[in-house]
Amino acid sequence: MTSLPIEERDLAIGSTQIKCRIVGLLTPDKPVLVFLHEGLGSITQWRDFPERLSTATGFSALVYDRTGYGRSSPLAHPWPDDFLIHHAHALPKILAALGITKPILFGHSDGGTLALMVASLYPDLPLAAITEAAHVLIEPITKQGLRSLRDKASAEPDFCARLLRHHPHADPAFIIQWADTWLRPSLADWTMRAMLPAITCPLLALQGEQDEHGSPAQLDIIVHDVSGPATSQLIPDCGHVPHFDARDAVIHAAQAFLENHAIKD
Repeated sequence: MTSLPIEERDLAIGSTQIKCRIVGLLTPDKPVLVFLHEGLGSITQWRDFPERLSTATGFSALVYDRTGYGRSSPLAHPWPDDFLIHHAHALPKILAALGITKPILFGHSDGGTLALMVASLYPDLPLAAITEAAHVLIEPITKQGLRSLRDKASAEPDFCARLLRHHPHADPAFIIQWADTWLRPSLADWTMRAMLPAITCPLLALQGEQDEHGSPAQLDIIVHDVSGPATSQLIPDCGHVPHFDARDAVIHAAQAFLENHAIKD
């Protein structure tokens, strides 16, 4: 893999500090891959995948920790039911501060849902969006996965300790608080389907066949409900994290998608 320059940056957005990692060089008016991490994710938990996708596509990349995650400013608890909407409204401010005008959103799990929200709320902002394991409604399998993760966090202190190494500003009960937010009775019938028709940018939705947090119905709804060109791919022998379980397949799918829509450096 070709070595790319990597810059760590602390960005002030109002009263909050956002930890950023820039892969490659940010050039005005050039497309930039923008990575949106999962519900318990951070910059470091992407490992080297952003560099690999950046090298494969030729696009520079932004990887950042949302407020409450990684090395960005803490987030007050309890999180509101619409915490992802707050993050969606924060992203344009982050991009503007970095001079990024042509983002290509790449989101995993909660980050995939966030990518869809941003594309809906700001339809003129993204050039395109790629989602992995995005959820657009709560399914029984989603609740089961959340309960299993919460139980594991309660029973295995080492599991929490390993994760919290990536989140030095987080509360020790970070995992349980995140799971409990999604398991609130007020979110039992949560859905963002009403937001999908506003999405007009090209969209690629990916999901593993063995995803333990969502069924293929998520893909069907996304592709059916958005207004722009959308394709989906169910990846065999793959769980909830396609960019690890099937890295090469994800990179190939992303390359082909961007080329098909003539999104070039």
